[in-house]
Amino acid sequence: MRINPVILAATMLVGIFGIVFGVRAFTTYDDASEAFTRVELQYIPDSFKWQDPEYDQAVASFRVVNGSSFRADVEGFSVSLRFDGEFAGTDYDIWPGLIVPGNESREFQMQFSVTTNSIQDQGGTADLSFTGQMLVRFEEFEQPLSFRFRGGMGKVPYDGS
Repeated sequence: MRINPVILAATMLVGIFGIVFGVRAFTTYDDASEAFTRVELQYIPDSFKWQDPEYDQAVASFRVVNGSSFRADVEGFSVSLRFDGEFAGTDYDIWPGLIVPGNESREFQMQFSVTTNSIQDQGGTADLSFTGQMLVRFEEFEQPLSFRFRGGMGKVPYDGS
């Protein structure tokens, strides 16, 4: 039985293209998983401060850490302030967006407005926490990453400053 050189060449060509496409697919998957698993939001400890003794306004600082090698564009960010687990208020300003280059971090401050008047006076004694959602896009990938986060600040009385 004789090997047909045309069939052999076509088979080898298809095999080489298959290997190349397989390697590219794996590399894309690996890059995406690196990007999606190495971006995190951190609350900066002790940064929460009441702006007034009526527990109406407060500020807190956060940090987005991008441990991947890809630029991260934080397109959406929403965070809610909670008193003993109950919704108390949020930052009502429009999110301006934030770009975090690869292997860097960026800090920003959020202004909270307490809008739940029935629990507002508990601001200095309640266990404070936050919940929210962040939408991150990497220009290398079509789909953005959306994830929820939560954390705690503990009890934070008004300190007069």
